Amino acid sequence: MTEQTEQSREMTLEEIRAEIERVDAETAKIVRELLQEEPSQGRGPSRASAVSSAASSAASAGEGAEALAREASVARRNLIREYEHLDSDERFTEEHRIGAAWKAYDKAKPVIEEKAHAARESLLKSADYFEWSSIPFPGGQDIRTQSVELLSLTQGERARIVERLAYENPTIARMKAAGKKTPKEAKPSDILREEYAHGLDVGGPQGGAICRATIQIAQDRGIEVHSLVDEHRRNWQRTHLQNAQEARIQASNIYTRVPLPNYPRPGGIKSLEEASAGKQRSALGLKRKGATAAAQKPRRPHWK
Repeated sequence: MTEQTEQSREMTLEEIRAEIERVDAETAKIVRELLQEEPSQGRGPSRASAVSSAASSAASAGEGAEALAREASVARRNLIREYEHLDSDERFTEEHRIGAAWKAYDKAKPVIEEKAHAARESLLKSADYFEWSSIPFPGGQDIRTQSVELLSLTQGERARIVERLAYENPTIARMKAAGKKTPKEAKPSDILREEYAHGLDVGGPQGGAICRATIQIAQDRGIEVHSLVDEHRRNWQRTHLQNAQEARIQASNIYTRVPLPNYPRPGGIKSLEEASAGKQRSALGLKRKGATAAAQKPRRPHWK
């Protein structure tokens, strides 16, 4: 048995919670770094520097999440081995097997679930930070801001863009009323894409407000933000977007369920999840002992 397995087996619930708090502290540090970054004039370099620092911290949090996921997997395997040992040892009575199996389950359940959920949440936070850093923005400006002045400026630009989206040329309106064929109108996504490019060109607080308002409107209308900004991305921003996608895939692949014993809990079912205990398949989807033979046994025809 490896040293890592021994360490994960010896960790107490308090130590596990402390490890989860450590990972959360790392991800919270990223937010503080982003909010405290001082703006500077010009395009890309200042933002690229801030994003590089955030990406480094997000990558560190991702590594911590992977460690937690491995420890959850080790704890899950140890629980399965405990079940197998109880099932195979003929010295144990049926009553002892049932009691010991559920005791092991109750002990391992909070360990496995807390580690797995903490790993998933940490990976999702890392994905959010990588995705944020993949969006091009005017130098010295940010998608997120606490400045009342910038928020007010953004609201003004938002109202202007919404009005532009709703505008209809009077001549075209008359042609529609008369049932005549009208020229092809610009799609909302095309207008938002044009506005975003305009914001990048303008730069400064005004350009940041335009880009910020454009993203808000796109999200409200269900328009994919990446389709508006992708043509302006640099190579390092595309790398961060790929990292975000990979982190989300890893988060979705983290298994959080705890394998159940092969026997119903003494005294009745305690939860809906435990209702499946003692059936043909475990929480991992593996066939239980005797399930194959039972499945292969021919059924009696309904007419007999």
